[in-house]
Amino acid sequence: MVKEKEPFYLEKAGPLIVGRFSLLQEAGLQHAMSTRLGGISKAPWRSLNLGYHVGDCAEDVTANRKHFCEAVGAEASNVVALQQVHGNRVVVVDEGQCGQGAFAWDGALAGTDAVVTAAKGVPLLLLVADCVPVLLFDPVHRVLALAHAGWKGTVTGIAVGVLEVMKSHFGSKAEECLAALGPSIGQCCYPVGEAVLQKLPTNLPEGLLRSEKGEKRLDLRGLNAWLLSEAGIPPQQIADAGGCTCCRKDLLFSHRGDSGHSGRLGLLAWL
Repeated sequence: MVKEKEPFYLEKAGPLIVGRFSLLQEAGLQHAMSTRLGGISKAPWRSLNLGYHVGDCAEDVTANRKHFCEAVGAEASNVVALQQVHGNRVVVVDEGQCGQGAFAWDGALAGTDAVVTAAKGVPLLLLVADCVPVLLFDPVHRVLALAHAGWKGTVTGIAVGVLEVMKSHFGSKAEECLAALGPSIGQCCYPVGEAVLQKLPTNLPEGLLRSEKGEKRLDLRGLNAWLLSEAGIPPQQIADAGGCTCCRKDLLFSHRGDSGHSGRLGLLAWL
């Protein structure tokens, strides 16, 4: 009997170990989540750092991006990347934006935390190191979107906002869409203060916010999953990677776990 794969699982892609979602694999979407292993960056970005903006050597980041793209079968020179700012700006791209930010921070889409495309062969790259990488896919209209959901983006509705753009631009329907929430900081390691608590929905489901050792701890992935389900995506069509970046610093980058001196993981997807 063949054992079913977990909702999110690790596998070899060439010389690298990458993460994939069973839900998206079954739908035929090309995608991969990097780990921190297999690159050439030196400490503290060791080793497969994909972010140009964290103080690492640019030549090493470029080599890492090419290495990652080659391992998963994407064209590195076509990658569209974002200058993420914890906002809620969504940009629609097509073949005309191919290569923006592929090999330089300056060329990435400025002030952008979500990107949508219906164009084939346009790899979208999102960078994270604790925040939730959100992937939305409409298999009916063949529309792909990535969103960067830290607490600020989450409470201002970045995930639902990108879904609305998919609807308005391409006719997507929430009930037909798939969602995947990549590795992020877990509730176990995410105490939040009043600045966050005051922004949370008043009807927050039980369990997404819990008290522990005198602190309030937030389930950031769970909150995004709930918001997407409230927007009409069936819960069974939302995949959660589980785990915690801060607990797995051996495998994943964690901004909080590395005291602010960390590399960046990449969620890459294309049609």
